[in-house]
Amino acid sequence: MDRYQLNLLNRGTITFKSENGEEKIEVSEKLVVYQNENYKIGGYQIVFSNPSIEAITYLSKKFISKDNVVAVDYDFAKAESELIISFKNGLADDCSMAISAVLADKGAFDTKVERQNRAELAAGAALTVSAGPALLNVSWKKTNSSVDRCVIKVQFKVESGVEYLVLNKEVEGEFLSITGLAYGRYSVTLEEYAGGKLLASVEASGHLSNSTEEFRKEMEEIKEILKGVRRAAGGHYVTI
Repeated sequence: MDRYQLNLLNRGTITFKSENGEEKIEVSEKLVVYQNENYKIGGYQIVFSNPSIEAITYLSKKFISKDNVVAVDYDFAKAESELIISFKNGLADDCSMAISAVLADKGAFDTKVERQNRAELAAGAALTVSAGPALLNVSWKKTNSSVDRCVIKVQFKVESGVEYLVLNKEVEGEFLSITGLAYGRYSVTLEEYAGGKLLASVEASGHLSNSTEEFRKEMEEIKEILKGVRRAAGGHYVTI
């Protein structure tokens, strides 16, 4: 491409789009087009908005200017190294323009979609854990109609942070009451499967407390507070 041909090209703009909208393109003496991270979309076009261009040939197909715009269909699967630009009224000889493509990272996109799908399914599972008299009540929802197996796992959490598995059970329905548990903190995990594939894994926590013991501790704390108030005010001591 000589300087005059380049000057004619600079009279307009070159953009890149897909069915998803505007896409990234770098323009100099060659074009660098970037595939959308969603490699499954199509409808790519390199759009030349330029009053000096009559037509552009790409993949043996000629795209004619309409209202000073030439939209060239581009396929990343059939990427070619150049396109041919024809100018109006013989303003300049035809010239070629090189194209290079930057392809999407398919693995990264698939991982991102899988993560998003699992997050949506996890939210739909609506796992809740509540404490009853010496028991934990666990409720949830099946994320969709394809779920054919639900597994509940319960782990006891000691103060050191170590967890001990106390229940690993396949369950029917959307509710489970777990009895025979010691006082303390628990983590409850719900796993939902469809045809052997893990669709969602959600975790919630619960706390089983000895209400009598906690009440005694609360009363002791109140006594200490009242002692402090008496000492500060010089008033009478209140006995509980």
